[in-house]
Amino acid sequence: LLFFSGYIASAQSKSLGTWNILSFKLNLNKNWSVFHELQLRSQLFYNNFSNYEIKGGASYSFKKNISVLAGGGRFMTYSDGNNFKKPYVNKEWRIWEQFLVNNYSGRFKFENRIRIEQRWTSSLGYRNRFKYRLNVMVPITNKKIVPGTIYISGWDEIYLTNSGPHFEQNRIYAGAGY
Repeated sequence: LLFFSGYIASAQSKSLGTWNILSFKLNLNKNWSVFHELQLRSQLFYNNFSNYEIKGGASYSFKKNISVLAGGGRFMTYSDGNNFKKPYVNKEWRIWEQFLVNNYSGRFKFENRIRIEQRWTSSLGYRNRFKYRLNVMVPITNKKIVPGTIYISGWDEIYLTNSGPHFEQNRIYAGAGY
């Protein structure tokens, strides 16, 4: 019920859009890794593109289940209906610091993520944002999530800011991965 309530909520469009993400991660050694991510979003099914993101960073793992990350990126939002034509709704540069803790219970992997963002936006000026995400992953093709595993995942992420209104967003996700 909670999953489908977004479809009937007044803040949601009735159209089916797309949210494409391409992620790269390179493990430099047992502690250090770097990542790069590209996102492309549309308001209609592969039409009416209005947002893209280019971001990257580095992470350090203290143990198997605890890591910290620093990242940065460029985030561009255009007006709806024009496939990346001006006017811009928002141009943003963002850097962030992140703390991640993974816990395991049977087949379930629980990922707790806390992120602090510093944002320079064309629409709102400088702002800070605080995020908390709880992600649950369940392996399908293995007993644990290891390389080559097909898995299902679901998360809830809350966005808060240091200036009013303090509650900004609540995003819910359900999907699969490999």
